[in-house]
Amino acid sequence: MNGLKSLRWVCGILLFFDSNTLTAGIWNRLEQHVRQLADKSDIVFVCSGPLFLPAPISTSNELTVPTTAQMTSQSQPNELWVQYRVIGDSHVAVPTHFFKVVLSFKQNQLPLLQAYVVPNESGLEKEKLSKFLVPIDLIEKASGYMFFGHARRPSK
Repeated sequence: MNGLKSLRWVCGILLFFDSNTLTAGIWNRLEQHVRQLADKSDIVFVCSGPLFLPAPISTSNELTVPTTAQMTSQSQPNELWVQYRVIGDSHVAVPTHFFKVVLSFKQNQLPLLQAYVVPNESGLEKEKLSKFLVPIDLIEKASGYMFFGHARRPSK
């Protein structure tokens, strides 16, 4: 595995962050966490992307973004709507949240799977990363992707 340690393959996607404070704050700390995990692991797979999550209907014209606690709550309001900003003349959609799914392997240890959802908003600089940990099923349901299916299935 040591030969693989030096192999780095990166696939970037363009993420439209709503504010610079997200990229400089909580998202940056999440990126640093993943880098530290990669340094300690033999192999790490990371998937990141945008999410457009529903929120309860707002009576004001303000954009409402659900919190991680609201997203994982079993009691949901009857009617949810997806609200998001658009920017530019082409009306590019700005995601309400971003996800990051991390699967890491270390020799003689069980794989570590972490899934994060971070709201695309400012004011999160002082929050702990653990606040944004969510069950991977939530991201799979919201994104339509299935992450690391083989690695998560028990062997027969």
